[in-house]
Amino acid sequence: MIETNFDLEPDEAVFKMHLGKQADRVLKSPRNLEIYNTAKRELAELARPIAAWNTFSIDGIAQDKVILAGGIKIGGGPVTKVVCGATELVAGVCTIGPGMETRIREYIAKNENFHALVLDLMASWAAGAVRDQLVMQLQLDHYKEKKGYHASIPIGPGESAWAVADQRVIFDLLERETAEIGVRLEPSMLMIPVKSTSFIMGAGPRPLGQESGSSCEHCTMKEKCTRRKQ
Repeated sequence: MIETNFDLEPDEAVFKMHLGKQADRVLKSPRNLEIYNTAKRELAELARPIAAWNTFSIDGIAQDKVILAGGIKIGGGPVTKVVCGATELVAGVCTIGPGMETRIREYIAKNENFHALVLDLMASWAAGAVRDQLVMQLQLDHYKEKKGYHASIPIGPGESAWAVADQRVIFDLLERETAEIGVRLEPSMLMIPVKSTSFIMGAGPRPLGQESGSSCEHCTMKEKCTRRKQ
């Protein structure tokens, strides 16, 4: 399934959190504020939010792996703890396309590094916002309202002790869908366009392992991260 209905109006409070403790002081500068406002316009102009997802039947759980129909295994780290009890696994890939990355490189080439930084922060926020909004749609509309199902929090490879190598499993599961939205996976497990995200989540008629909170709870950097979701 392909989704394109996303709202990417920047959240100023979230942006300032990403910019750091000096955000208010930095944005007091008229020049910096002009760059920030220009970047917001560039986000609206260049971002092309799109996401692909699909569901897969769960046959069982073996140790830290979820076993899908056909014997495909996915997981590690906290995955089985999060999705245990689920009968379906959702896999998704989200992107805002390559436009903002191209513009960022242009600013770096011209030594306009602050503009490149602001645009990069907005692009990262936007890619995360696409994932958050898709997950919300799935949790509320597709599962809770449509089926009366429970839905877990989302979690992505590399966000915790779950190895980033499982990006390959997600892309194998969504081979047709990721091709349709123009996202590919490099051998290094880097997604192209870079401003892309992936996730899985569980769903089913019974209570699941973790239905509230965020994947930040399982991150190995959670005690040091200044961008942690509460």
